[in-house]
Amino acid sequence: MKKLLSMMTVALFALVLCGCQEKAPKDVACDAMTCMKNKDYEGYVKLMYFKNQEDPAKAEEVKKSREQIVSLVKDKMDKELDSKQGIKNFEVAEEKIEEDKATVKMKVTYGNGETKDNDMKLVKDKDGKWWLDSGK
Repeated sequence: MKKLLSMMTVALFALVLCGCQEKAPKDVACDAMTCMKNKDYEGYVKLMYFKNQEDPAKAEEVKKSREQIVSLVKDKMDKELDSKQGIKNFEVAEEKIEEDKATVKMKVTYGNGETKDNDMKLVKDKDGKWWLDSGK
């Protein structure tokens, strides 16, 4: 019984440690590219950081900004992705972290065979979570 209890404690501790790890910038960039590949523009915009998002008084303003950006991203990316036959795959070429900012260079291959290097800029919030930099 003691051995079972010890094993369960160790397993629970390992689970808590894994669950508390924050994603690295390259992980957030990959999540964003997966959203683009799947044309999940709302998911993509949910990964963006807005300076006012931590202020409850600005929640409605941030919500409207997110909705507007979803619409803009959808209009632009639907056309671009359709013309290139979608995203076939992507990979992280380089990750550069400087304090609370990061740049992740992605190599994107489209369905038509075209490849493109894409720099994704990220910022870290006060809680240490990485977000796409919305510039707003």
